[in-house]
Amino acid sequence: MIPASVSRRWARALVELAQAEGKLEPIAQQLQELASMVQSHPELQQLVRNPAFSSDAQQAVLAQVLEKMAADDLLKRFVKVLISKDRLAALSGIAEAAEDLTDRALGRRRARVTSARPLSEAQRTALAAGLRQRTGSDIIMEEEVNEGLVAGLRVQIGSQRIESSVAGHFAQLQRDLGV
Repeated sequence: MIPASVSRRWARALVELAQAEGKLEPIAQQLQELASMVQSHPELQQLVRNPAFSSDAQQAVLAQVLEKMAADDLLKRFVKVLISKDRLAALSGIAEAAEDLTDRALGRRRARVTSARPLSEAQRTALAAGLRQRTGSDIIMEEEVNEGLVAGLRVQIGSQRIESSVAGHFAQLQRDLGV
């Protein structure tokens, strides 16, 4: 397993190159698409993670995948370098870090919102506005429903967590009471 710090360095290099070429968002999207494709196909996962595959084999298969995706030349070159430096196994971590760096460069943050029931459009809009005011960034909300929360919601933005669910308040009360 490749450490997150290594993935972040590779992602930073790609994001800086993409910014310099004025292709930041398209490159980040294509990288995310490639990482998702690898995750969803066991054969590609084996190709990326199994050291038994030669770099020539990895290059041949991924060149075809990138061609079918109509990927930008910058991403194609980046993947070649990953293969040559034996860092292809870090692809998903690099994609995740690149998404975060791209969001930050474009002045936005991702918020993971877990609610007891699906949010209405009015609730979604109000929550996004409140989070935008709190963070100073545009918010991209990723929603999840968890009926176990009973009522309320949890919001995760990076390492910051906002808990306003009934289940969360009960858990905090139990911790406070030492139960």
